[in-house]
Formats: sequence, C-alpha cells, structure tokens
Amino acid sequence: MLQNCKILKIAIFDWAGTIIDIGSRAPIIAFQRTFQQTYNRFNIKKSEDEIFSYMGMDKKTHLYNLTHDKQITDILYPILIANMKNSIFEYSVPVSGICDVFSLLKEKGYLIGSTSGYSRHLLNIAISRAHFEGMTIPFNVASDEVVRPRPFNDMIEVNKMHFSRQHTILHHTPVQYEILKIGDTLIDIKEGINCKCDRTIRTTTIGITTSDIMKERMISEGADYVVSNINDIMMIV
Repeated sequence: MLQNCKILKIAIFDWAGTIIDIGSRAPIIAFQRTFQQTYNRFNIKKSEDEIFSYMGMDKKTHLYNLTHDKQITDILYPILIANMKNSIFEYSVPVSGICDVFSLLKEKGYLIGSTSGYSRHLLNIAISRAHFEGMTIPFNVASDEVVRPRPFNDMIEVNKMHFSRQHTILHHTPVQYEILKIGDTLIDIKEGINCKCDRTIRTTTIGITTSDIMKERMISEGADYVVSNINDIMMIV
C-alpha cells in the first residue's frame, strides 16, 4: 500500500437485472420483437434463455452473438434500439429496497457508481425512469463510452478515475481502491475479475441470481459471493 494513501471504497452496480428490471425483461422483449418483425426476411427466432445467455454485453455485440452475421447485425441493430427505447422506460423500475442498500453502503464508506451494457442513450432512459421512481446513482458509465466494454474492466476504470479525481481535487493525496462489483450476469462477474490492476488492492464480485444453475456458473467463473436478493449483499460487506 502506498504511504499517506487514501483508500476509496467504490460499489459498482450493473443496471438492468440488478438494480432495475429484474429478469432483464426490457432487453429480452426488445430482442424478441426485433426477431419477430424481421422473421420473414432472416428466419431468426431465439428463446429467452438464448437471449439471456449474452446479457450484460453491449447490445451490438449481444446481437451479433445471436445472429453470427455482421451484415444481419448491422441491419437489425437500429430496429433493436428502437424496440429497446420503448421497452426500457416501461420496465426500468428500481428493485425493492435498493435505496436502502445504497444508504447502508454509504454509511460503510462506499461511493456508488455503475456500469451498463446499455449505450448512453438507452442508459439515460433507464436513469430517467429510475429517478422518477426515486432512485439515483451519482455516476454512471455506458458501454459506448469506453473502447472495450464488458467483459473488460474499462468501465470500472472510468468509475475509479472519476472518484479519484474528485478526491484528489479536495485532498491532494494519492488513492488506492477497494472495488465491490455487483451484477446479475456472468459478464458482470468477468468484468469484476478483470479489475485486478494497478492500485486496486481488493475486488469483491457479488452475483445476484435466483437460479441454482446460474449460481454454480457464477461461482465457477470466480464470483466471491452469490446471493438471491440484492438486499442480501449487506450481510457480506
């Protein structure tokens, strides 16, 4: 540890499926509508499980992993985004108790940030709806605001730089980080695990799922903890 160094504790949450929209209904419905609307042309149909298997990725990569065709992906992507604009506002209701979780984490000295598989335009829709319902996160990073979205840790690095800059301006001391990464997909776990870099002294990954199969997969990917309800993370930190 660096001498005279402040440790910044940052809790970084995923959005859809974690703090809003349990089950990630908005993107699942948007993908299904997109495939239905273009079925006569491309003959693509995917189950909810197939769509969810890539959840957490930026949406263009997510779409490509379902079509396996760049040209089709380029055609379908604007249709998907149009469908997502409609479904995100409808489903982006905050998870019960999440504001209490934020408050308790702040009492324990955590700053609150986030990363998302949504692009900035889509994330702003989710932020607006969540704010309308009384939930606000101080700092948010979208998938199209970094060179390498998930599973890389670039969005976490942007969070770190933001909070470090705030601290340095006020206190003029160097910082190290304790990162808490919380999410409902394997991509979230991988994003947290990839945050093993300079000046990060500890990263704890917490998966959230009600599925025993997903719990086993998260643990096998290296999750430190897996809980079935976001409120349960307060028994860990």
